[in-house]
Amino acid sequence: MIITGLNRINYEIINPLSYVLAIVISLGFTVFVNLIMNYRLVQIDMLESLKSVE
Repeated sequence: MIITGLNRINYEIINPLSYVLAIVISLGFTVFVNLIMNYRLVQIDMLESLKSVE
């Protein structure tokens, strides 16, 4: 919202494509991070990581 003057209020209209683009970018980044982390986590030997260092 942009307020100009004392009694006049101008509203900017946001293009609906901006919402779609924001959703696509967010989902794309989420999928990318999940794929990278899944690849990294699969390589960890869980039994070895549970052993305590004594």
